[in-house]
Amino acid sequence: MDFFDQQDSARRASRWLLAWYLLAVAFVVVCFNLAVALLYAVLAIYGALPLAGGEALVWRGLWSTYWHAVAHVPPGVHYAVSGTVAAIVLAVSGWRLWQLSEGGTVVAEMLGAHYLERSRATASEAKLLNVAEEMAIASGIAVPPVYLLANEDAVNALVAGHSPNEAVIIATRGAVQKLSRDELQGVMGHEFSHILNGDMALNVRLVALLAGIACFGEWGEYLVLKAGGEARAKEREDRGGTVLFALFGVAIAFIGFPGTFAAEAIKAAISRQRELLADAASVQFTRNPEGIAGALDSILVLKAGTTLRSAHAFARSPAGRTCARARTHAPGAAWCPP
Repeated sequence: MDFFDQQDSARRASRWLLAWYLLAVAFVVVCFNLAVALLYAVLAIYGALPLAGGEALVWRGLWSTYWHAVAHVPPGVHYAVSGTVAAIVLAVSGWRLWQLSEGGTVVAEMLGAHYLERSRATASEAKLLNVAEEMAIASGIAVPPVYLLANEDAVNALVAGHSPNEAVIIATRGAVQKLSRDELQGVMGHEFSHILNGDMALNVRLVALLAGIACFGEWGEYLVLKAGGEARAKEREDRGGTVLFALFGVAIAFIGFPGTFAAEAIKAAISRQRELLADAASVQFTRNPEGIAGALDSILVLKAGTTLRSAHAFARSPAGRTCARARTHAPGAAWCPP
């Protein structure tokens, strides 16, 4: 398979993977409906809540009666739960999308990066600017603003923005100082592929959408951690309310776990396809497979920790780097998850 075949395959796979998001949302709604139905049935057994159609509850033994109650929860309850969960998912996704709507410059500033001006650039920074210009010419797009994370020692880079016209390139000090020119060129070619192929807009939408289905698990975890912190500050006999608060958080996290798991799986799968496409395009732009391969090997050898967490980030896990190295030398080789 040549590079263009890999690009077409990655694009098709990413489109199919987005369809799994809708299934994930539906699964989260089903999980909450099931949890509410289980709780509703307990209350119905004790006569606190009515069954569907006002049906009288007939005792058939504990389990038979309980599951009969679960199966006869009024439809209005399911409608209310489904509507509430769907509204929360959409609200969180919309809020996150609004957060990310400010463009690449704002993202760079949020990360603490500073804009590189050629007149004030050091030799290594000038090398980065030159390589960015070369890759812009190779990819046929305008040179984006280049930012540097001066306090980040790890080798990493990313792009941010909604469209090629407002994209910015962000590189770490480690990438500028530790990579050779060919390796830096391979990294920049990788990032310019994300700009050219619209990965930035895809990732902005992806982050926003996945925030909605993952929010319940995150909220539950937050409640547990908050309760734990408060419990440590109280006397043992005063911890009863805090324990209930923690149990509530555990329940929310447990019910929301399928959404969190689905979000991570979708993110990993789409990232894998887009990184495959970007690696192939990097070789296409630079005409030098050793550039991207050497950069991946350097990241593996240097093992510098990073505080950078982004869907656009270049660096991957050691397994991903090793497989990317093999794939660069042998197109079509098996891909390992990033």
